[in-house]
Amino acid sequence: MLATPRQARSWKLLSGIFLYLSVDELMSIHEIFIEPVRGALNVSGVFYYAWIIPANRFGLALFSAVFRFWLSLLTPVRLLFGLAAALFLGGSIGMEMVGGYYVSIAQPDWIYRLIHHGEEFLEMAGISVFCLPWSSWSASKPGNLQFSQLSPLGLKALIDGNIEGSSLAP
Repeated sequence: MLATPRQARSWKLLSGIFLYLSVDELMSIHEIFIEPVRGALNVSGVFYYAWIIPANRFGLALFSAVFRFWLSLLTPVRLLFGLAAALFLGGSIGMEMVGGYYVSIAQPDWIYRLIHHGEEFLEMAGISVFCLPWSSWSASKPGNLQFSQLSPLGLKALIDGNIEGSSLAP
């Protein structure tokens, strides 16, 4: 089934966001906003890394733009995408807030490095979970490698070690 024009726009928007996130991860563009936003809003503590304030607003705007599209996805895909977003945002914004609070009360040390590694782990876990439906969809196409079947929660087949063919069809 082909995507509707609205779905195609949503996929293009998400593709653009992932392209930006990739470039930002490489070049740390978001870091440019820390000092100006922190100074303008006079924030510290959990908002020490002040880039998260405009990022939260942007994230809410993005969520509202793709919410109907997200609801139109098949349940297993929707659940996996929701879990992926929660993991990624929990890492990139949530753990950044934890790290910001820690840095505002102490000097960076091994505890801060653990927080930072937790942030990176959650981001990568979110991206990995986001890829699960794609690998399943790809596996359902003739001639492609077969991975695992999506369960209602999307992870049961992986936990059970089921490595049979799959499909995203309802």
